[in-house]
Amino acid sequence: MSSVHVWNGLDEVPADLGATVATLGNFDGVHRGHRAVLARLTERAATAGLPSIAVTFDPHPIAVLYPERAPSALTSLEQRLDLLADTGLDAVLVLEFTREFASQTPEEFVDSVFVGALHARAIVVGCRHPIRGPQQRVGADPHRSRQDPRFRGDVDRRRR
Repeated sequence: MSSVHVWNGLDEVPADLGATVATLGNFDGVHRGHRAVLARLTERAATAGLPSIAVTFDPHPIAVLYPERAPSALTSLEQRLDLLADTGLDAVLVLEFTREFASQTPEEFVDSVFVGALHARAIVVGCRHPIRGPQQRVGADPHRSRQDPRFRGDVDRRRR
């Protein structure tokens, strides 16, 4: 297993962290599709000379918002972190998912996590991944973050 920094909450992200390239997902099981996104993330980060950061939630958002519909976890958080470390990431930010956390607007989420804490120059996501806040899409346009003047990076949507 490779070494990866794990930050449990925004308060553990180093204050002097410079620009990054980031992704967002639950990454339960770190399947082939996740690995493709993570490979693109690490490639983009290496090309730019920036750290690669994965943002994930614990517990799974569905388990908090709709517990009766929550799928069984494929991996524990510890196993998920081990699998993520093996992809060559520099760091993983684990955000505790609570109902209070879910009450953020999409703009507040992007602003606090990707703009404020991670200084993301790019966000790499899968082809079907909406750019979301904890509960909803950021506007009707899945590329909304590109248009937000606070987010000066780009959204890299991996195609199939």
